[in-house]
Amino acid sequence: MNLRTSVGFRLISIAAVINLAAIFLLALPFLRVDIENTDLKIIDVSEVTWEDAMSRCNSEVNEGTLPSIYQLIAIYYQRSDIELIKDTDYWSRNSFAGYAFGLNTGLGIPSFDKHADTDHFLCIDKR
Repeated sequence: MNLRTSVGFRLISIAAVINLAAIFLLALPFLRVDIENTDLKIIDVSEVTWEDAMSRCNSEVNEGTLPSIYQLIAIYYQRSDIELIKDTDYWSRNSFAGYAFGLNTGLGIPSFDKHADTDHFLCIDKR
């Protein structure tokens, strides 16, 4: 196997994993997560990197973190008292190989962005 074939195979394998993860997440928007009793806090409306969002939730909310992708989807579909910014992405804490899942509020579906990208975020209480 030459280098070109090896690199191509790795790219196809990575793309397959990403596609399977996306299909899995798209199939679960109706997953029932108890989000009604979860304390949520929007720190501000700026867009930050995934690492900054994780850090800010941890430091500004007592025992805080980003919501999981399932919690984020549940917030979008089940919490009318939380106003998310339209036509943008929000970070979740779920991460894989330098990318993190999020939620696209324009389409109401999961997104997958590099950690270095900037998106909006909200924090939940870990407890």
